[in-house]
Amino acid sequence: MKWLRKGAYNTVKELVQANTGMSANDLAYDARRYHYPGIKEAAELFMDHIKHGSKILVWCDYDTDGVDCKFIMSYTLARPMKIRNIEILCPGRYSDGYGIKPSIVEQFAGTDLLVLCDNGIAAIEAVDLAREMGMDVIILDHHDPRVIEGQVVMPNANVIVDPHLTGGYIMDGAGNQIGEFRDLCGAGITWYFTHEVRSMCDWMSDKQKWYLDQIAYIGATFGTVGDVVDLKDDNRRIVKQGLTNLNKGMGTSGIRQLMYKLYLNNVSSMDIGFLISPIINASGRLEDTGANRIAALLCTDANDEGAKKALYAEVDRAIDVNKKRKAMTKESVERVVENYEANGGNDPFIVCYDEYTVSGIVGLVASKLVNRYHRPALVFAPSGKDDGVIKGSGRSVEGIGIKGLLDQVQQYLTTYGGHPMACGASLLIDNLDVFGDAVNAITPVLDTSDAIMYDLECAYTEAATKLAEQEQFEPYGAGNPQPVYRINGVELCEPEYMGGNSQHVKFQTKDADILWFDGRKAYEDLGSPKMVDMLVTMSYHEFKDQVTVQMQVIDMKPAD
Repeated sequence: MKWLRKGAYNTVKELVQANTGMSANDLAYDARRYHYPGIKEAAELFMDHIKHGSKILVWCDYDTDGVDCKFIMSYTLARPMKIRNIEILCPGRYSDGYGIKPSIVEQFAGTDLLVLCDNGIAAIEAVDLAREMGMDVIILDHHDPRVIEGQVVMPNANVIVDPHLTGGYIMDGAGNQIGEFRDLCGAGITWYFTHEVRSMCDWMSDKQKWYLDQIAYIGATFGTVGDVVDLKDDNRRIVKQGLTNLNKGMGTSGIRQLMYKLYLNNVSSMDIGFLISPIINASGRLEDTGANRIAALLCTDANDEGAKKALYAEVDRAIDVNKKRKAMTKESVERVVENYEANGGNDPFIVCYDEYTVSGIVGLVASKLVNRYHRPALVFAPSGKDDGVIKGSGRSVEGIGIKGLLDQVQQYLTTYGGHPMACGASLLIDNLDVFGDAVNAITPVLDTSDAIMYDLECAYTEAATKLAEQEQFEPYGAGNPQPVYRINGVELCEPEYMGGNSQHVKFQTKDADILWFDGRKAYEDLGSPKMVDMLVTMSYHEFKDQVTVQMQVIDMKPAD
């Protein structure tokens, strides 16, 4: 496999500036202001209903982003404002499905205000019914709208905040527009909404408003990283602040206990992406009421021994649910890969059905397929209802907008929605094959040439210095991935094998721990060399107060 360098970057700073398009000053401290049309109007409408004692329903999503919308709305708005006539709910993944539907609206007759967080922009019929039933509707969403006969159709809400559609602007200190930013996730939009509402509460002290803003930043950070939006401009600002707050010890008892159980004394964006977010997601994936349960955990402040004991048990349970989710995902991926490759493995768009899994994990399976084959994937599972409908979740790659593809073949689907990189969809199982043929006919074939890209080169003895520089430009994630380093001429010690099947290989040296996950076979196929060139990412690994440099191998070959 060829190794190719992406660009002529000599420092991490140059690389991050290229990834984000941000200046050195803005990377260090982003003093720009961000404005999203509709936020003020949404807050004013919400406050008007509060003053009139209205009945309010807030309907969120059941993924990490939606759960954190509920956390922000509950802990930093409804609770401190003592709003009594409000329900803040995530749907049941299996009983309700994604988004707001007419059947759900009907259950909440008598509601005066419906607030949709991280959903709603495609809910045309549900919003129409809500308005007919006398409800005002606020939509705080970041997904793509419905496209019907080539035309974008917007729901008839009182106020819509969806930066992809309604705009997002970068302002300088004088209030002049100097750019655009439209990529907030649902929790990011909810942060702005709750901040604006709190600014209208004259009875609330500035100190209390500031504190609630900081806690809301933590929820917005979880949602931003968990929803895999690009970490640049406002998203980067939000995540930097949220990480700062977490590492100062801020957060609820539930959040702090979760970090404690994961040994996270100095949490990074990668820790959120690989440890915290999957746990938040897992409950809503495997259990119908799981999203509301994990949101309650995040909101928990335990002040007495009984409450602490109950909280500790709940955190342990959430971690165990995620372990179960991991095992189920692994089994499903193995089945789907076997089936796909048995049928040729050549489709530019992978469409498959796993009858032995649950719909809550198919998005994770799709992600694994995308990583493995570098092409869009949409995985379906039984819906749990005896109506012939199967439910699926899809992921895509840069350059192929999966929501746009579904717009072109929507006649085969019963429901669908999403954005360029991810989607959800349902269809009759009898339409699976014809849908697969139709979407593959319009999907471009990507060049998946046999090459791995890297960013920077350094000597093994320089690794600690490079990692220290890398730490200065956190956070890393979507849009600004961790740098990939080429390190030549590394002398390896005797390998240690780890994992249930001894499939991982580790080399422990005085300077760093070198880990190659699922790399044992590849290392042995190379002849178990002692002197190698490597492509790696690097991070600090902290465990029980011991901090080490950890290199995670992407590829390896014998040194020249």
